[in-house]
Amino acid sequence: MLDSKKARLSEPPFERIVQTLTELDLPRKSRLWIAFSGGIDSTVLLHAAARAFDPDQLAVLHINHGLSSNADLWAEHCETTAARLKIMFVGRRICVTGQNLEFEGRRARFRVFDEVVRDVDVVATAHHRDDEVESLMWQLSTGRALVGIAKWRKLAHGRLWRPLLSYKRDELLHTARQSGWSWVEDESNFDISLTRNALRQGVLPQLRAAFPNFDSHLLQLKAPPLECLPAEPIDAKLLRENPTRVRAWLHAFDITPKTGAVEEIARQTTARDDAQVLVRVSSNSSVRRFKDALFVVPDAESVPARSMKVGERHLCTFGELTWAEERMGLALDSQIHTVTRKGGEVLRLHNRCVKLSKWFYDQRVPPWERDAWPLFYVENELVAVPGLGVAASASELGGWVPKWQRIFRYSR
Repeated sequence: MLDSKKARLSEPPFERIVQTLTELDLPRKSRLWIAFSGGIDSTVLLHAAARAFDPDQLAVLHINHGLSSNADLWAEHCETTAARLKIMFVGRRICVTGQNLEFEGRRARFRVFDEVVRDVDVVATAHHRDDEVESLMWQLSTGRALVGIAKWRKLAHGRLWRPLLSYKRDELLHTARQSGWSWVEDESNFDISLTRNALRQGVLPQLRAAFPNFDSHLLQLKAPPLECLPAEPIDAKLLRENPTRVRAWLHAFDITPKTGAVEEIARQTTARDDAQVLVRVSSNSSVRRFKDALFVVPDAESVPARSMKVGERHLCTFGELTWAEERMGLALDSQIHTVTRKGGEVLRLHNRCVKLSKWFYDQRVPPWERDAWPLFYVENELVAVPGLGVAASASELGGWVPKWQRIFRYSR
């Protein structure tokens, strides 16, 4: 066994990476998606995948964040590289805004994964050993448990795989140079005002120079792999006084909280069902409780009153507005005014009057969602509530009724 291991380590890095990829049991009807930025790391991953799998089992997914003036050139490079390897290419452009661009970009990428990937598919990213060391250093410096980077995690559809975690960045760089591949350089990687770059460019090189075995010693402190839980609300009893499982649940939302927050959530799992639990777990999200379940809830966006036309779709923090044609409803393209609830609203349907506060309670809608639920008015009359119906006074034959698809994967 040792001889076999030594023989493998003596192979060129690229051959070892190819071998790592071939260890994935990918059924014929499944597809391996390569998250391809065009940088060195994902370039090596893509070429290794092209060696390990047939082209019809692969797809390249490039996400254009639009944050650099060179972003369109990078997208073009990625598409050209995929075409040269005869692999299907899918490109998506996303809009990233807010104070924490790294977090928002990650959240937007997972939304793209949710749209593109099927349940039987796998998405491979090029995170490597140096990335994990940086993550551990950030976790250590900010009072978090040393969980590092998970090799596997569940997605809304399919699974995410990080096959290069045992490879150093220098190995990937050497492989790319030796093979003569071209790649792109993201200039933001050298911006040391960003925490990760400051660790990569300044802190870690000094620690490695002073302590040659620093990386391996830090990696030995990594906690055991976390349980793989879905990114959805969870029964509080399943987390009862179990900080490790709390951490695993939050990790599914791509949240690595401080130790104090994890311990507080574990304590709150024994609180009464009507307790007003609110524990901050990131710069823009909290854990809250409703009845017997815990939710990861982002800070709600303010929803200003606005005018819109019947039939317009709309996506917000907690749900998506769609429309369906039914026997009775609102006239298509008619103008309506949308506001959020203030309390005491009643919708007068054909056969009854419904008090919204009671309807929300019966539907087990959490309070934070109720406050963001859109209500539709014409002048001062409440004419429709998504998911409930259209007022009798505003209905006509062959009309349109608003539907509301609640979004539970809030942090994505």
